[in-house]
Amino acid sequence: FPVTIYHVSNGGHFLQSYISVVTETWGDNTSAFFTEKIYKSITAEHPFMVLAGQHYLRHLRTQGFKTYDGIIDESYDLEPHEGNRARMIVAELRRISRMSKEQLNEFWLATREIAEYNRHQLSVDPEYGKNIYSVWANKYAGGSRWNVI
Repeated sequence: FPVTIYHVSNGGHFLQSYISVVTETWGDNTSAFFTEKIYKSITAEHPFMVLAGQHYLRHLRTQGFKTYDGIIDESYDLEPHEGNRARMIVAELRRISRMSKEQLNEFWLATREIAEYNRHQLSVDPEYGKNIYSVWANKYAGGSRWNVI
């Protein structure tokens, strides 16, 4: 499949895989902190699973993004225990890895609409990443310690 990788340094690994596993900075259940890690997959229009705190995907959806539920089993996002979330992600990766080449191609095609939508959502506001960090600094860090530029 011809795929264009937008604004991603060293995007070759996206071209050699069907899915990304994003390991976010914090895995606790008290917050959802979006970093460049998830933005790289979104920018590359690459399907993803995320090892992070419980309800990370739900919080991502509240920011206007779509996730791959129905194509990828995202029930791990509901699991309160981090170890169990990780095991659920591994189980889903095993399922995907057992797919035939034809099934993988169908999987990839099924993700295109969501991937393109998310890429567009990220590009709607060129200050998006800066705004996310500002919100985080004001909400979780008291606003005064963090210099967001």
